[in-house]
Amino acid sequence: MAMVNNLAGRGTGKPPRMEEDIASLYHEVEGAYCQTIRPVLTKRLLSGNDLIDVFGLKPWPEFRKIFDNLENAQVEGEVQGREQAQNWVKTYLKLHK
Repeated sequence: MAMVNNLAGRGTGKPPRMEEDIASLYHEVEGAYCQTIRPVLTKRLLSGNDLIDVFGLKPWPEFRKIFDNLENAQVEGEVQGREQAQNWVKTYLKLHK
């Protein structure tokens, strides 16, 4: 969208190298997404079966909330492996029961 706005706004007041700066920013954001966010979104550390087997929970709508919050913790770098994920869920359940 920024590229479109930039191209539409070509004029005398436009900063030099604006297109290059926007393209560079895009590549940085894309790189961060590929290295940090995509791996989290493609591989869950725990499953619904883990919540049932490890924590003795019964299937319920709260599973979605647990997984969404766990995913956020992964993206933020707070949780990086299966054991950390289990500890995170244990803490989450204590705080939200």
